[in-house]
Amino acid sequence: MPGMQNKQIFQHATAEIFGQGKLEAVEEFFTPDFQEHEEGPGKDRGRGGLKDVVRIVRGAFPDLQVHIEAISEDGDQTWARFVLALQQALPSTRFVAAREVTASLRVVKDADEIVALRRAAQAVDHIAAAMRSEPFAGRREIDLHNQLVERMLEAGHERANFAIVAAAANAASPHHEPSTRVIDDGDVVLCDFGGTMAGYCSDITRMFVVGESCEDVDAAARRVIADAGYGEYFVHRTGHGIGTEAHEDPYVVAGNHTPLVPGHAFSVEPGIYLPGRFGLRLEDIVVATDAGPERLNHAARDLAIVG
Repeated sequence: MPGMQNKQIFQHATAEIFGQGKLEAVEEFFTPDFQEHEEGPGKDRGRGGLKDVVRIVRGAFPDLQVHIEAISEDGDQTWARFVLALQQALPSTRFVAAREVTASLRVVKDADEIVALRRAAQAVDHIAAAMRSEPFAGRREIDLHNQLVERMLEAGHERANFAIVAAAANAASPHHEPSTRVIDDGDVVLCDFGGTMAGYCSDITRMFVVGESCEDVDAAARRVIADAGYGEYFVHRTGHGIGTEAHEDPYVVAGNHTPLVPGHAFSVEPGIYLPGRFGLRLEDIVVATDAGPERLNHAARDLAIVG
């Protein structure tokens, strides 16, 4: 199992520090059952809680000046109320940071641990890739936060440790708490998320920008024609999707708030139609890509004079 070698080293180090005769009590003291988890204060998962911790410590070290290296095997994340209560119950005890014992044991991962970390990383990789096709515009930061949490659990994580979603100016705060702010067109969105999978943690940050929607493209085309004084003569939508059918989704038209994402293929065909005189229209097929729009048609677009 991942970490088994480290656990054996830890047991050896504990015996050296506390004495072999105290090892069983010390291991009970270090059990994760006495941690208070992220659910919040007052939701201990221990076998009796803090009173049992104090009882175990006193039973293990009735007459010694004990150098207790940690409250929890999980490092320096023990709740302050546990430490303060233990300090009061054991005034002659010196408390030091857990990393003085555990850091050297954890710093080099064994082969099984690296496999576990790789699997956790691959799980969030798939989530980050899938988010590239998700609509962001019109949704709240907290909505995307909840989606990331759900996807981590679906991907095999036991728990989601965090899921930061920060849009626009909120992304200037490195540890922003997801809010009810609605994500808008043009927003840059930071997503930093990770969890625990098979006992080992994942952590990934990716950036997204809310691109233009179909409606935005339609408005941009109309703006140019309107600024030239012909807005009332542009009488149809700017474009339509294209693929196995000549006309399919997405339709580039006012009222279609669908965000454009890489892979969307559509026409851009603005026109000006002067009743009783003539009509003008140019049309190209465009594909949305990560690097921006790619025009598939390259024939000259000037007015050709023919015989």
